[in-house]
Amino acid sequence: MNSKQLTTAKQAIGKLEKLPLRGISRAANMLCIQFGDLLETDMPYRDENGSLSKNEKGELNYKKGLVGEYSLNIQCCFRWIYDDRIILAKDDLYQPSSKILSNADFDMDNFYYDTIGNNRMDEIIDTKLTKTDGFLVSSVSVSKIGDIKIKFANGYLLDVVIDISQAEECWRFFKSETDEHLVMLGDGLEETDE
Repeated sequence: MNSKQLTTAKQAIGKLEKLPLRGISRAANMLCIQFGDLLETDMPYRDENGSLSKNEKGELNYKKGLVGEYSLNIQCCFRWIYDDRIILAKDDLYQPSSKILSNADFDMDNFYYDTIGNNRMDEIIDTKLTKTDGFLVSSVSVSKIGDIKIKFANGYLLDVVIDISQAEECWRFFKSETDEHLVMLGDGLEETDE
């Protein structure tokens, strides 16, 4: 990443300093994290099976919901660290939850990680990271290759690591309800028309 791109990334991600964490979720294998003031918006929702709800025409159904002012969507490696221990990492998505493992009939060959609640990632988010009280961003940093470190006042650290050398999306940062997205690829920031 050149110095102009690094400055752009640092300025954008720097907007998170002193903002509260508002929510953590996932879409397929992408971790979605929200920060800042809560904004009301129309958003797609999931049915009782965890699938996106659609109408008879196959179009997404929407309902009013709250989203954070800023979003960081992560598709590369990441880990949440607390007290020198990894609490959650990307590959936890591919591991069965304790509820699934406790089922006597469990068969790894029939394990569907992408079903909401079936995997260790969803379980950890629900049990350790859903209550976002105390998750106030105390500092952020962006490395020359696009890795991100977000430190929280309660001692947690989110470590985002670029894990590919090609022009594939690793993370995306944006202000909710805008079309301007900062997209980090494996080989630097995505070029935008200015």
